[in-house]
Amino acid sequence: MENLQHNALPRAGLLVALGILIPFVTGHGFGMAGNILLPMHFTVLLSGFLLGPVGGLLVGLVTPILSSLLTG
Repeated sequence: MENLQHNALPRAGLLVALGILIPFVTGHGFGMAGNILLPMHFTVLLSGFLLGPVGGLLVGLVTPILSSLLTG
């Protein structure tokens, strides 16, 4: 966590929230199956670019767990 910038935590939280919200909206709102489109990976990849490897790893670990707990 020491390698993260001081403003990386709000960005990581936003990217985790988007990683949960975008698949939920596209899956339920537009009826796109998960095998066709995996929008959660876009936010995780973006977090790796914006936050670096440590931030991307943390977002990549937290996002699927929270998404599974919240949306099933």
